[in-house]
Formats: sequence, structure tokens, C-alpha cells
Amino acid sequence: MNNLDYEPMDIDSSANSYAAMDISYNEIKEEEEKTETASTTPDTQGIKKFHIDMPAQKEKRILFKSNLYLLAFIIGSVITSILYYNVIKFECCREINTKLLKDALSSKVHGQSNAIQTFIQALDDNTSSKILILYGGTGVGKTLSISIVLNKLLNFSNVYHYTMPSFVDKFTTEIKIGLVFCEKWIIIVDDLNAGDKHITSIVNDIIEKTENLKSNVTIMLVYNCDTSNDS
Repeated sequence: MNNLDYEPMDIDSSANSYAAMDISYNEIKEEEEKTETASTTPDTQGIKKFHIDMPAQKEKRILFKSNLYLLAFIIGSVITSILYYNVIKFECCREINTKLLKDALSSKVHGQSNAIQTFIQALDDNTSSKILILYGGTGVGKTLSISIVLNKLLNFSNVYHYTMPSFVDKFTTEIKIGLVFCEKWIIIVDDLNAGDKHITSIVNDIIEKTENLKSNVTIMLVYNCDTSNDS
């Protein structure tokens, strides 16, 4: 009975045993910390991946800006080409050959020798700004006279022909081009009547612009009425 039959079930409760347990506990704690560190690593790596993607976004912005600049360059080139073409093709009428014009009018417009003479003298006048008013009833030769003038002059870029009411709507932009490139220009406004008094302000504005630019302008107004007092 004196033999130690309980030795296989010996439990060490000494301080060394607690120390061993403490060490064992510490080792487990370190493993848990390592585990926690490892678990946070994917988040850190995820943030790094997000930053790695930024250069690709930057390249897209650079590519977009490059395409935008290219588009602006193309549009600018087209506009410049159009303007250059218009300048090259822009031909000014510097002088009216009144002798040829008088011969053409005299041969085709019958019974209006006095009117033709007055018309030619007005064109030969050196006044910088002048207004010629052609008026009369139907069939006196106004339209024919203007068609002869246009036949001689309309191919020039600084000669403008309008019929009412297009004169009020269209003249501004076109005439500004003529003001830039030509020293002299001619405006013909057809189909006027006694009610078109509002064009007076437009005509005055044109004359003012020509005087400011030291240009010459001849304005021909064609009225469908029997007397000048009607206009």
C-alpha cells in the first residue's frame, strides 16, 4: 500500500507550472496579435491597389485633353481655311466704267435719256457717300436699268443687291466684310415702297460706318412709286 499508485496522475501545481502556463498564454497572445495583423493586411493592400490605379485615371485625363486640343486645332484650321479662301476670292470693284454702263443703258432703256444722263453723272461724282433714288411707276425702266448695272458689277465682292425686306435682315454681316477689304462699295436695294421709311436709320448707319472707315459708298434705292414725294 506504500507504493505510489497515483504517480501517473500527478498534477504539478508548483510555481513552475504556472510559469509554464503563463508562457503558454503569452505564446497564444502573440499568435493572436499576428493573426490580427495578418487580418488587417488585406485592407492595407487594398488601399495600395487603389493608389496604383490612379495613374491610369491620369492617363485618361491626359488623353481626353489631347483629343480636345486636337479637335480645337481641326476646327480652327477649317475656319482659317474658309476665311483665307474668302479673302483670296474677294475681288473689289474699285471704279465703275460709266462709259460702258451708259452705252448699255442707252441701248436698252428707251425714252429715258435724261434719267440715264443724271444717273451716270451721279456715279461719276467724287462724293464719298451718295444716295441715288430711282423712282417711277410700273414699266418706266427701273428694273431693267438695275439689271444692267448688276450685270456689269455683281461679280464683284463689294457690290450688294437686296430686295425688301431681306435688306433689313441680311445686310449687316455681309457689309461688314466689304468694309474690311474694300475702299468702295455699292449697295442696291430694290422693291421699296412709300411705307419703307424705316430703312432711313439703316442707311444713315451705313454712311456713318463708311465715314469712320474713310470708305466710299454708293447706295441705290429703287422705289415703286410715281413721284419722289411718295417716298
